[in-house]
Amino acid sequence: MKQAVKNILNFLLRFGISAALLVYLYHVVDIDKTVQLISQADYKYVVYGLLLFVVINIFLILRWAIFIHALELSAPAYQIVRYFFASLAGNLFLPTSIGGDFLKIAGLCHHCPDKKHKVVGSVVLDRVSGYCGITLLALVAFLVGFKYVNDPGLVVPILGMIFVFFGMIFVILNKTLNAWVIARSGKFPRLASGLQKFHEDMTMMAGKHRYSVLAVIVTCVNQLLFAGCFFLIARALHQEVPFIYFAIFIPLVCVASAVPSIGGLGAREAGAAYLFAHAGMASGTAVSMSLMTFIYMVVFGIAGGLYYVFTLSSGRVQHPVPDSGVSGQGTGGAAARPH
Repeated sequence: MKQAVKNILNFLLRFGISAALLVYLYHVVDIDKTVQLISQADYKYVVYGLLLFVVINIFLILRWAIFIHALELSAPAYQIVRYFFASLAGNLFLPTSIGGDFLKIAGLCHHCPDKKHKVVGSVVLDRVSGYCGITLLALVAFLVGFKYVNDPGLVVPILGMIFVFFGMIFVILNKTLNAWVIARSGKFPRLASGLQKFHEDMTMMAGKHRYSVLAVIVTCVNQLLFAGCFFLIARALHQEVPFIYFAIFIPLVCVASAVPSIGGLGAREAGAAYLFAHAGMASGTAVSMSLMTFIYMVVFGIAGGLYYVFTLSSGRVQHPVPDSGVSGQGTGGAAARPH
């Protein structure tokens, strides 16, 4: 009962943040001009962006499959695809911010009931590799494209991403430091438990670093594809903005979308409006561009949920799933997608 109340409060918080940010954007964006711009869009680029979004999700499935293989988990490939698509719906529509992750874990546990800790590890490691790839790509893109942006102020969020990520990884991987932090987290039992579980998940990859490196490479490629998706939508809106801006800004937009919200809605649009102003793009145009990618996410979320339901065996609504042992474990917010 207490968990149900927490989930409802979590959903209301996410909904409230998304709504507040969208209301703010409504008051600062020229709505009439934005509507006119969308009505004059070149929709062939919108279709190209949608097709590229299909490829992006294939890469996300591949990244999770890398860790499933590395941890020697066995499940049919089509079932992994089903659980992934179910997670797309969960990220958008379930009250908890990790609803999609839970659906992945619960589904895979059906096939690997004696390896629940590895199932959890595969999802956690998938998340971590996503953030690592975003961080590295943002840094490289910024260094390469600094002459185009010429804004030292963007150094702060990028360095913040790097500091948070590598600081977290250092604490998790270093057994002595991890134990020291856990010992001093008595007033925050969930933090202590999370750090311990993260440490256990990361150590499962000992001697298998090539899989982690491959997953990070997949993330970097995927982020460039996601930047390409935004680039195509910008072209649909008749914006002639060089691709380098998208390679620099989209990783930061993805990080912004990790703010508690409904699928990153509101946070992603605010981030896009702020960042693409450096490329001379009007805030209404940037918000429209971001909202169109959100529509892609909603389409895939609905399609993913329907695909999962209609492919259930024997007409059942859900499989009997053993306790995955992840209640209350935080693996990060819903991805603003894609990570």
